Amino acid sequence: MLHVVSWRGNWVWGRIGPHHLVIAGLLTLWVSLILAIDYPLLRETRQLAKQLASVPEPGRERPSTAKAAQAGPRQIAKEYAATLPAFDAYPGQLRALNLLADQHGVVVARVDYRYEPLTGLPIQRLVLRMDAQGQDLPLRSFLQAMLNAFPNLSIARLAYAKATDGSLKVDQALEIHLYYRWQAE
Repeated sequence: MLHVVSWRGNWVWGRIGPHHLVIAGLLTLWVSLILAIDYPLLRETRQLAKQLASVPEPGRERPSTAKAAQAGPRQIAKEYAATLPAFDAYPGQLRALNLLADQHGVVVARVDYRYEPLTGLPIQRLVLRMDAQGQDLPLRSFLQAMLNAFPNLSIARLAYAKATDGSLKVDQALEIHLYYRWQAE
């Protein structure tokens, strides 16, 4: 029996060429990649699908018409304005903005201020047009830190101008809006 198996093994080995070995190696590699990568991902995906299926949908409670009539219409603008800082907080925020620029190595070359009341809303907008100078990475980190530090800040316009002399200096023009709660007197 051993002799027959050995003879057949030698016959098959003699018929296999290099292209057969390459194909067998590639098939082995493909199967091993499927087993090593796709199978664990498939198992994890099924587990996540089971977890998502077990989470109940949030109940949508519709207020009855009587409750809605008693409560009256929602004043979304007033609710939003209540989350904003008072208007008299703007000097402190402007100082903090300048300190933030200094911490990031950004030079504020020029700032123009304009106060705008938003008609029909208890909100005052402070518009800052700012020219800043520095290197690209410090300017980007300054923008990121500014957006993270002031929840009442939005950037309305941003323009970059790189130096033409080959240096890393960047000039940046910003239009920043700071929103404050305003009590009409």
